[in-house]
This record gives sequence, C-alpha cells and structure tokens, in this order.
Amino acid sequence: MMEKKIDRKELDFIVKKGEGYNIEFKESVSDSLARDICAFANASGGRVLVGVSDDRKIKGIEMTNKLKSQIQDIARNFDPKTEILLEEAENILVINVPEGTNKPYSVGGKFYLRIGLNSQQLSREEIREFFQSEGKILWDEKINHDYDFKKDLNKTAYRNFLRLSNISRIIDTKTMFENLSLIKNGKIKNSGVLLFCKNITKFFTHATITCVVFQGTERLKILDRKEFDRDLYTNFENALNYLKKKLKTK
Repeated sequence: MMEKKIDRKELDFIVKKGEGYNIEFKESVSDSLARDICAFANASGGRVLVGVSDDRKIKGIEMTNKLKSQIQDIARNFDPKTEILLEEAENILVINVPEGTNKPYSVGGKFYLRIGLNSQQLSREEIREFFQSEGKILWDEKINHDYDFKKDLNKTAYRNFLRLSNISRIIDTKTMFENLSLIKNGKIKNSGVLLFCKNITKFFTHATITCVVFQGTERLKILDRKEFDRDLYTNFENALNYLKKKLKTK
C-alpha cells in the first residue's frame, strides 16, 4: 500500500460536497470502517475520510504508524484481500478504495455493497444475484429470459425424461421443474433450456452437435454431414445413432 499527500484544496472540496455513493466520512477508526471499505470494493470504489464528522466538520486524528498499520490489516483480512491507497491532508487520513478486480469481497464472513449513501450487508439472495452479475455463477444456473414455456417446451423430450427417470406425471410441469431446481422466480435456467427446448439454436447457436463423414483421413472431401439442433438428450441419441449407422462396425 502506497502513501502520498493529498492537496488541501481537493480535501476541502470533498468535505464541502459531503458524503455520497463514493464518499464516506469517519470521525475516527471504528468497527464500521471494514464494512465501508468492503462495500466500496464491491461497488465502483470510493474514499473514506477519517477525521471528518458526518456533519462535514474537520475534527482531525492523530496520524500514527500504528493507525496506518491497523488500516492495512483491515484490507489484508478481506476474503480475498484487496489493495487500498492512503493519502494525508494535514490531520485527515484519506483511504482510497479502488473498485475490486476479484469481486465479491467479504469481511468477517459478511458481504457488503455500497447502495446510495450507505454500506449495506447483502442478504443470501442478494449475494447470489451479486455472484451472478459478476460472472461467478455457473452458466447453467443462470436464468434464461427468452424461454417461453408455452412456445418452447419440448413435450416429447419432457415425456422421455419422465419415462427414463421413472417419474410419475402427478404434478404439473412447472412444479416438476422447480423440484428439479431448473426454475428460479418462475423463469427457467439455462440447464432447463438445454434439456427441454424444441430448437437449441434459438437460444444458443453453438450448442449443437455436428457429425461429418470425410473421404479418407485428410478431411478434404465431405461425403455426408448432419447437424443436430434439438434438446440435449435428443441430440446425443441422434448423434450416437448416426455414428452407428456410418461406422458400419459392431
């Protein structure tokens, strides 16, 4: 963590402007400091001014190496750890928190995010949504907003699934999908789309299986080609049958 001096005019401007989405005032170092640094790192970054009260009065603090070391330890104890930059303006310590490059960050096992003027702890569902927005959720767990149950449900694929799984059709389709964790908030996930769509290319252009028969081993002359673009299991079966047909061996 590097240190530098901040210009007094810049400091006065920040204090006059007041707290905001990227600015937080602290009269002294307290337990809430870790929460605010974490919230800024999970958002778009920000500055914490230590030695300034909430009503914009510059109170100042005693600038010691122990204080700086204490703040360094806060950043090091994040999961994962993050980097901060300290600046000084007379008796005010400015903690610059850049936007994190390895979000989300947690402190003490809790996740915080800057929302408006406040640093708020995220709930379980908010954490899940945050992971998804940052690309930390597996692709097959993401909601697909383009799938329409009435238009896109492959009823044949669904019936085959029930038959192969020895599952009774006592409950309705959506309830079944919920029990299989293929639905969230009434919307189907990508995994459900792969399993129960009529035409996969409508949603994912590269989720097809292409089988090609070449003459010889040079792969120059194509004798036959077939692309399978239905649901995942049907594509697998059709591709396997194609291979069996073209290989002409046991």
